[in-house]
Amino acid sequence: MGRVIFTLLTCIITLTGGLLAAQEVGAPPPAPPATATPQPLQPSDPRLVQIVELVRAGLSESLIAEHVGKMHPGFRLTTQDLLYLKHNAVPESIIAALMATGKGLPPGEPTPTPTPPPVREADGLVLDRGLGKKDHVGKLVVSSEEIRWVDRQDTRGSFTIYPKGIRQVTLHCRYAGGAPFCYQLEIKMVAGDTFEFEDEARERGGNQAILQAVAALKAIHPQLTVVEKTR
Repeated sequence: MGRVIFTLLTCIITLTGGLLAAQEVGAPPPAPPATATPQPLQPSDPRLVQIVELVRAGLSESLIAEHVGKMHPGFRLTTQDLLYLKHNAVPESIIAALMATGKGLPPGEPTPTPTPPPVREADGLVLDRGLGKKDHVGKLVVSSEEIRWVDRQDTRGSFTIYPKGIRQVTLHCRYAGGAPFCYQLEIKMVAGDTFEFEDEARERGGNQAILQAVAALKAIHPQLTVVEKTR
C-alpha cells in the first residue's frame, strides 16, 4: 500500500513540474520599457536658425559677426539659445557678437518680436542644370536675408543663395520686334558657382517670371547691380 501511495505522489510531482516548465517556456519575454523620442532642440529666437545656416554655408566668422551687428532688434540669448548654438557648432566669436547686440535692451525684457521682413516671389522659372541634366521648374523666394530656390519637382533640389556671396547679376536680352526681350537671369557667386534661370514659358515667347525675379531683386536688394546685356 505504501508503495502505491509513493508511486502516485511521484506521478503527481512529475506532472506538476512538467506543467510549470511548459508555462515558463511558453511565456513571452517582458516588453522593454517605452522610451520617449527626443525632440530636436529649437531656439527661443527663430532668427538663430538663419545664423546656423550661414555657418553651415561656410561664410567667415568676421562676415557673419558683421551681419549680426546690423540685425535689429538685438538678441537676448536664453539658455536654450546657447545650447542650440553650441549643438550646431556655432563659433564662440559669433555667439559673443550675438550677445553684444542685446546689451542695449532693458534688463529683464525678452527680445522683441521682429517685424517679418518683406518677401517677394517669382514663380514659373526654369533652372538650367547644365549639359546632360534635366532642367527643373520652380520659383525664387527673395527676402532681405536670403534668396531661396524652391524646386517644384524635387525638394532635394532646393537651395539658398546669400546676397553677400553674390559677385554679379546679369540679365541677358536680345532684340525682338525692335525692343529688348530679356530671357535669362544669371547669378554668379564669389565662390565660383553660377545659377542660370529662364522663363517656364520661354518656348511660347514669355518672360514674365524673369521680369518678376529682376523686380524682386531690385526691390529687396537695391545694393545689387543688375547688368543688362543685349545682343
